[in-house]
Amino acid sequence: MVEPAVVVSSTLAVVRRNRKGALTRSLKSLEALMAVDAENETVYERYEKSKQQWEAVEAAHQELVDTLKEDEAFEREEAWMIEAEAVFVAARVQVEKYLTSQLVT
Repeated sequence: MVEPAVVVSSTLAVVRRNRKGALTRSLKSLEALMAVDAENETVYERYEKSKQQWEAVEAAHQELVDTLKEDEAFEREEAWMIEAEAVFVAARVQVEKYLTSQLVT
């Protein structure tokens, strides 16, 4: 029989994965918008949506790691989150540069 904690952790990992998938799609949309020199407002709106999705990923991650008892599992999930955060931060910097460059030109 599978322990209830394992089922909860597995379910939370799926929720987190799905939320990250939604974030990834938004970040790809942001890249596409900037590639075609979209209006600042359009880029900013998509960025705001991406920020909300990032916050959902963070919340799902926290729920997941709160259920973990073993250090090895915690460290594995933290490494996943650090990688995901690096992607989001890079996209954020790219958006900020884009919006600033649009104001200057």
